[in-house]
Amino acid sequence: MRRALFCLMMLIVCVPAFGQDDLRVLPESLDGVPAREMMKEYLLSHIASAWDQWKVAYEARTTPEAIAEYQQRLHKTFIDQIGGLPERTPLNPQVVGVIERDGYRVEKILFESRPRFYVSAALFLPDPPRHPAPYPGVLVPCGHAKPAKAHVEYQSVGALLALNGMAALVYDPLDQGERMQLARPDATYDEWGTNSHTLVGAPSILLGRNTAGFEIWDGMRGIDYLQSRPEIDPDRIGITGNSGGGTQSSYLMALDDRIKVAAVSCYLHYQAVQLRKAPGDAEQNIFSQMPLQLDHPDFIMMKAPRPVLICAATQDFFDINATWEMFRLAKRFYTRMGVPERVDLLENDEKHNYNKTQREGVARWMSRWLLGKDQPIVEPELKLIDEKEMWCSPNGQVVLLEGARSTYDINREYADQLVVQRRDLWSNSDKTQLLQRVRDLTGIRSLTDLPEPQIETGQPAPRGEGSVQKLVIKPEPGIALPAILFSSPQDKPGAILFVSEKGKENGEALAKEGTRVLAVDPRGVGETGPAVESYKGDGLGEDWVDYFRAYVLGRSYVAMRAEDILVCARHLETLGGPVRLVAEGNVGVAALHAAAIEPQLFESVKLIGSLASWDDVISAKPPKNQLINTVHAALTLYDLPDLAATLGAKLTVEAPVDAQGTPLALAKWKPWTADGKPEYVAKRAAERPALDGNWESAVWKSANEFEVRKLMAPAGFFPETRGRVLYDNSGLYVTFRVNDKYVRSIATEYHGDVWEDACAEFFVQPKTDRGYFNFEINCAGTLLLSYHENPDFQGKPGREEGTVPWDLAQNVTIYHSMPKTVDPEISEDTSWIIEYFIPLSLIEQYVGPIGNPAGQAWRANFYKCAETNSHPHWGAWSPVRQGYDFHSPRFFGVLRFE
Repeated sequence: MRRALFCLMMLIVCVPAFGQDDLRVLPESLDGVPAREMMKEYLLSHIASAWDQWKVAYEARTTPEAIAEYQQRLHKTFIDQIGGLPERTPLNPQVVGVIERDGYRVEKILFESRPRFYVSAALFLPDPPRHPAPYPGVLVPCGHAKPAKAHVEYQSVGALLALNGMAALVYDPLDQGERMQLARPDATYDEWGTNSHTLVGAPSILLGRNTAGFEIWDGMRGIDYLQSRPEIDPDRIGITGNSGGGTQSSYLMALDDRIKVAAVSCYLHYQAVQLRKAPGDAEQNIFSQMPLQLDHPDFIMMKAPRPVLICAATQDFFDINATWEMFRLAKRFYTRMGVPERVDLLENDEKHNYNKTQREGVARWMSRWLLGKDQPIVEPELKLIDEKEMWCSPNGQVVLLEGARSTYDINREYADQLVVQRRDLWSNSDKTQLLQRVRDLTGIRSLTDLPEPQIETGQPAPRGEGSVQKLVIKPEPGIALPAILFSSPQDKPGAILFVSEKGKENGEALAKEGTRVLAVDPRGVGETGPAVESYKGDGLGEDWVDYFRAYVLGRSYVAMRAEDILVCARHLETLGGPVRLVAEGNVGVAALHAAAIEPQLFESVKLIGSLASWDDVISAKPPKNQLINTVHAALTLYDLPDLAATLGAKLTVEAPVDAQGTPLALAKWKPWTADGKPEYVAKRAAERPALDGNWESAVWKSANEFEVRKLMAPAGFFPETRGRVLYDNSGLYVTFRVNDKYVRSIATEYHGDVWEDACAEFFVQPKTDRGYFNFEINCAGTLLLSYHENPDFQGKPGREEGTVPWDLAQNVTIYHSMPKTVDPEISEDTSWIIEYFIPLSLIEQYVGPIGNPAGQAWRANFYKCAETNSHPHWGAWSPVRQGYDFHSPRFFGVLRFE
């Protein structure tokens, strides 16, 4: 076996000696850097190097051809890195109220930047007698203030522009003002603003998106709205924003050619300086932007020679010196283009805000370039509008409007499409090739490409009945991994590599089993765990700052830690015998990657308390402490269960958790089998369920749950649909519970059109070489039952094909909680339950002997539909490719009997 020479140095001075209970390995500082700041300084050194490379490229960009190529390339790069932009859909704008003021009026506006994704805004319009139309239109994205468009600074700039002959559309960003994405029915909420932007960032990142994509599209559709107004000149569009609104203004002026002039307040500087402090929200960090050379000066220069005013405050937490350096770079770039006067800087002695001086400077800048008037502008005393008076929605939260969607809903819809794509991909493609694609996407290097580490070792010391030895493993410059080798008198063959988010100390217990254990803190864990630099609530984790430092470099902690694990496992293998990997907590995601990519290195893998599925991060509202577990765009290719399936019996899982850290039933850890199908495990019933609608009964609560997820819901509503299955030697027990809102049921005869009603369906194929049954039951208990002999039938069959005769079908015992007919439709929150028993004797009439189901694996799917009510919808447990193509056994998941 190929092995390079390890650099093994006995540096007892460097590796602290043991006290009786001292398991610390690293000194308090590493080359003058506190151990807890190791990752900070490591990442910042790479960021500084990238900034130096940016400046070299900048200096070479002098010809018109080089400038044009640069602008076109970055425009495409920027859009690619945020996941692209959606198609334009109808805005469906509404003017929901008008407020009159002296010299201007305010229209309260609602529009849909995406279908049923509402934006609340205030349109400030000049007084026509004083300023005849058409007016220039200025877009004003708000900064991080909870009232957003109603905040004093933002409605003041809107009013000031209107008083000087310019219209201004001041709108609420995500999770501010009336756009709290997780507002409860009573309009209360827990998170808003900066925290919320980053909470939605975690699921967005997994999809290859960015919170910035939502904000940019809202702004572009805001321009669409301005241009749709007859009193606004579509060719004179400006933008101004402060703080978070400055971020949005920077992005929009870089990407939207319709913007002719911009004024950005309290934001622009550059990342290499900002990231020494805190990285800002998810939208202020673009994946791989440092190596791609997409930094703050580029937002100005991408669309030069458009006029841009930079507003800066000397006491801002954004470094004023960095702002000046950025301004000099932009100024020189504009000079190269022959228009130095088109970029300027307004500096004032203030803290971070959109103060009166800056608002006046912005209004004058807009007047100069949009009206052709270079005039002094002074802001008068304004009669401001109360926040509630500014509401565009009845309860002050647009997500509570009928059929409204949130960012979480939009991400979930895209994720559902990816579920189907991934399942087909992992079912029909070569696994070796897919794992290579995983390696390419994550950037995890192969063992042959990973350099041999420098290893510093201490003297072994007795501990209990065994001994311990401290090691420092240095896989690359700037990184030191503290490790302890636990040995016992009766060391069994091989060794365990132990990693844990709680630190390497927990590995000592494994050595008591008579096995050599190398317990290691991967980077950013244990002794090198981060110092909390900026608190952003419990949902992001203490390591969110370092996470984004890696993210802008195009790197993930998952990949870096996976490489740490591979380096340590390779070293441990040289000590003799097979390596067994044990990972505890959130480092389990990295451990799973390491094992799946280099499976030959590990005899077995055990994950304890690890995240079960990235897909669950999409569903969680919001996810908790999941940033560190994310890989950009991972769900466009694979999910964690896809990797798990490649390990087969080599993998053991204990106590998996969901995206909010809640322990899951083991059946939920592997929702996908080796052939890419979802799996549901039916338990044996301890007693026969009463079929009385008691969802909370002990017997039903002992069962695993499945969830039917939305496929299509054109009216914007899909009911929460869950179910359970139990079995015994006599048959199957099935229950659905639906939290519904629009319930109609009129089919009352056997084999009627039940799918048009509020209906839940169970399709099952007991034997893969025989046909399948479809049990379709509406909320009123009316049954449709067919058996289709051809298991490869790909289209939706006629209703009469394969009908099971009534004398057999009547043996299905059904409970329903709704009356026999529900008409007219119920249009309020309503829960309904159906429960039924399917005798095995009925199934055996068609497929032959079944015997005891225990240990058998059937194919099955669970559906929810309502085709003709006021809010039609279709959903499935195992996603189908084409809309409501329910009659396609190739899409069925696995129903396994415990």
